[in-house]
Amino acid sequence: MITLSMIVKDEEKFLSDCLASVRNVVDEMVIVDTGSADSTKKIAEEFGAKTFDFKWTNNFSAARNFALKNSTGDWILYLDADERLNSGSKELLLKLAAGSKKKAYSCIVNSIDEIKNRPSRMDYVRFFPRHPLVKFEGAVHEQIIPSLLKSSHELVRSEIEIIHLGYNISAEELKLKAKRNLDLLMNDYKRKKNSYTAFQIAQSYSLMGDEANAVYYFKIALQDYQLLNAYKSVSYRYLAAYELQKMKWDEALKLINKSLDADSNQPLSYLVLSQVYQGLKDFKEAELSCRKALEINRKLTSSNLATDMVIMVDEESILYKGLNICLISGDREAFNFYYSELKLSANKINDEIEFYNRLINDNQIQHDKLSLYLNTIKVDSQIELVLGLLKHYKQNKLIIMDAMHKKFSNNIRILNSLAAGYESINERTKAEQLLKKSITIEPNNPAPYFFLISLYLKVNNITEAFRIITEIENQFNFNPAITARVKVIKEEINNFLNSQH
Repeated sequence: MITLSMIVKDEEKFLSDCLASVRNVVDEMVIVDTGSADSTKKIAEEFGAKTFDFKWTNNFSAARNFALKNSTGDWILYLDADERLNSGSKELLLKLAAGSKKKAYSCIVNSIDEIKNRPSRMDYVRFFPRHPLVKFEGAVHEQIIPSLLKSSHELVRSEIEIIHLGYNISAEELKLKAKRNLDLLMNDYKRKKNSYTAFQIAQSYSLMGDEANAVYYFKIALQDYQLLNAYKSVSYRYLAAYELQKMKWDEALKLINKSLDADSNQPLSYLVLSQVYQGLKDFKEAELSCRKALEINRKLTSSNLATDMVIMVDEESILYKGLNICLISGDREAFNFYYSELKLSANKINDEIEFYNRLINDNQIQHDKLSLYLNTIKVDSQIELVLGLLKHYKQNKLIIMDAMHKKFSNNIRILNSLAAGYESINERTKAEQLLKKSITIEPNNPAPYFFLISLYLKVNNITEAFRIITEIENQFNFNPAITARVKVIKEEINNFLNSQH
């Protein structure tokens, strides 16, 4: 006998599909409601579920353990309302339920993310024998594994698949969810400090965009050598990306290699490695890392391979990345590989590919077609590809960049590229305005600062050049490569000024 064990609150949007996915598999549905104000309980009762009220105590484990207490099945399958059992996993679930009651099974949880195109695949123990000693631990991101091990259950990976929709929400909704979890996690951490909770705190801060606190707690989590390898990999990857933003390439390289040492089945880590090599101007290794990301991503997508935590990447994002690297390096053979794969992806014969073809073949683009083409450009990696192709395009490139600027008015890449275009035809005032806007939007990007300095020096505006130099020194005093470059520029300016006397 299998019991579906759930805790819910205001889940009328998701609950019906969840219960429908297990209706012909489980023998009992136990649903604990923690204070719904919508029709959640009514929906549960329509499916024949046993419903129980539980006063919320800011502790997910307490609610889940109450659900276990009211379950009578030999086996427990626990789901959240925004999850569904894959229809292809029903027979396997029943087969495992007929086996040893000393085994607990992890399931592959596929999290759909159509907002950021970052689906993830993780292993979680979701199917286990009911036992008086088996209970959940932790106020949030609750765990069942510690009690299963204490009660001598064997943990076994299975191919049972659960579809999770909880991350398929807007960035603002995700931040609110992370904030809710963070408050519970911090209380949990005050009571009992451990690396797992520190890792989850770091994850919450990361979702909220608080880099400093995310870095702090990832470092705390990594102090425990027993932290799961997948969690180590995610932690080191975040730290590597953090150093990469500051252009500390060597430090970023060390950290991302530690990420891959901990878990080599992480396509996102290979993409970060590719970015690091690109920063180091090692374009061959950058392209190879990108290709490795593609290989592992495809392996994960086409099989049931999963780790404790793996984040997959939208395949087209990898292909765009590879194309952009090849445009910089001039590797035509590799470019043709990625471009062929892009055309095959989702059987692409459309306006997007037609746009790229025209840029590659240096064909004129009519004004009425341009807006149609630009509507196919959605993400930053596509923008980077178009701008890269425009560098070799000899037709109306300034018109295209200006149209892109109107559509993506705050995109840094477009602002900087359009500034370069205007500067090339001596429209320096327009270039200056675009570069200043670029700095305002993203003050941590050194490129527009140096571009502005060169612009001012061309017109002998030494005062403004030194003003921007001072801004760079204040903004990037942590970066030795940038401070060294600034020092050289100052020396050249001073030498020039001295030569005039």
